[in-house]
Amino acid sequence: MLCLAPYDASDKQVCRVSSLSLVRYKSNDYSVPVEYGHREMQVRGYVHEVVVSCADKVI
Repeated sequence: MLCLAPYDASDKQVCRVSSLSLVRYKSNDYSVPVEYGHREMQVRGYVHEVVVSCADKVI
């Protein structure tokens, strides 16, 4: 039986936004809006894209 839900083939990592509003993922820094400073974010890395989200909201 096949699963009907799509598979999320991403590398997931939880990290904290720095005081400079940067998120580090695999030795690269990605900027986020300053209102997310010092918050915990989820970073999902795909082959051609990096997605940063905070509490189910994609930044």
